[in-house]
Amino acid sequence: SECINAEYGTLAIYSGNDTALQLLLSNGANPSLPLGPPIGSALCAAVDTTCEHRRSNEQRLEIINQLMSMGGDIMALVPVGKNGKYTGTAVDYAMHVFYQDKRIAHTPFHALTTAEREIYIARTNLLNHMSNLLREEVQRREAALRLQQIEEEGRKHHKPRMLFKYCYECGRSTAVKLSPCTRCYTVSFCSQRCKLKSWTTRHRRECVRLENNKKRDAQPSPSKKTF
Repeated sequence: SECINAEYGTLAIYSGNDTALQLLLSNGANPSLPLGPPIGSALCAAVDTTCEHRRSNEQRLEIINQLMSMGGDIMALVPVGKNGKYTGTAVDYAMHVFYQDKRIAHTPFHALTTAEREIYIARTNLLNHMSNLLREEVQRREAALRLQQIEEEGRKHHKPRMLFKYCYECGRSTAVKLSPCTRCYTVSFCSQRCKLKSWTTRHRRECVRLENNKKRDAQPSPSKKTF
């Protein structure tokens, strides 16, 4: 059945059996099928730190990309936290398991050993990759929704709105306090650190463009001259 195939796929991820995983996916295993606690989906298994020693970080990223290309839903809600206390996305799950390792997550980088620094870099690279995938998927769905609204309502310009509330930088959506950007109100952030980082790397350009579009739309259309 579909559920059994999904469970076997998760087992293949944990065991490092990429051949079995590819065979299951090619035969229709659903990577988005909810599995329940403690592992909510195949994407959750792919980001879990308990199986990271079975693959290089590049291989883990490839598994994540493969799951996404075969229909993995990074926005699907899964149990997060001890006993599934919260509900969030695979990004929330990845953040949760990252912070369970207090030595790696909370020790200043300079105080880590060489091996621990490599682990920290690999894990943060994976988290960044997941947050980028989530951001791209949310933007894709929001763009499709806006296009549908424009077609239905016949408006040339439609005010952007948030389809899914999450931190635009790290991707977290649960167990954090999210505050909107006070300029464009189209994205949210979980902390001042994420807000500043996003502003530096990407949101400044987007925010200014949205603000310019808003000003342009607010201008009255020029009246026709009569001769």
